[in-house]
Amino acid sequence: MADISPFDLTGRVALVTGAAKRVGAVIATELAEAGVRVAVHCHRSHKAAAELVARLPGEARAFVADLEDPVASRRLVDEVVAWAGRLDVLTNNAAAFRRVPFVGGPDAEWEEAWREALEVNLLAPARLARAAAPALAVTHGVVVNILDLAAWQAWPSYAHYGASKAGLAWLTRTLAVALGPDVRCVGVAPGLVDFSPELGPAERERLIS
Repeated sequence: MADISPFDLTGRVALVTGAAKRVGAVIATELAEAGVRVAVHCHRSHKAAAELVARLPGEARAFVADLEDPVASRRLVDEVVAWAGRLDVLTNNAAAFRRVPFVGGPDAEWEEAWREALEVNLLAPARLARAAAPALAVTHGVVVNILDLAAWQAWPSYAHYGASKAGLAWLTRTLAVALGPDVRCVGVAPGLVDFSPELGPAERERLIS
């Protein structure tokens, strides 16, 4: 294996989940521009993923997987390693984010929101990190979990989302111990980056303030 400087990302390989749009697409683009070979994961956004891959400099490929499926999550890691021959970075960016009031509304919608948030935002990153750990240990790689201020702030209509991100924050600390020293694990918690389409002007102004 070629010796790669820790300050030179050229030739390294990153898997970015939920990379077809929004924050994930920006992460994938920044990595590609730094010389990283990028595995662009998507679930349903096939067209957006393909368009992003076509725009990225260097080598990139789109991978499709339903992260609510444990088998598909593990297979995703295997497919990326088979494609690239190594893995240096796992970025757990994909997230389920929808507005569901804690009180009121249909029980079925509430239950589904909680199930989806825990599966995609917490269990999937754990499964992916577990599956990727052997490959990351070889390259002394890193797991980057994209957190959210919702892990520490109370958003009543996003209790399911906040709880899942709080769990991911705790998982990040645990993985740093469980996978270290060969694999690092870090968390990044952005503030307000973009708006959900369902938010109106008044609520957007409130969030900005």
